[in-house]
Amino acid sequence: MRTKHYTDQEFRDLPRYENGDVDYDVLSESFMWMTPKQKDKLSDDDFSRVIDMEEEVNYLLYEFKEEMGYV
Repeated sequence: MRTKHYTDQEFRDLPRYENGDVDYDVLSESFMWMTPKQKDKLSDDDFSRVIDMEEEVNYLLYEFKEEMGYV
């Protein structure tokens, strides 16, 4: 199980479409391993997708904490 951010080489090696966007399935599985600097290098579309995914994770985490009585 991965526990550390991508190296710059791993980030560069992510599968991409011809337009430079990261493959969507790969992006959804890997955005949490990107450093802030790497996220800044994403295309506008990919960056927007990452923001949406991060918001979804935060929402799900909040719901879980609420159900467990932590909120």
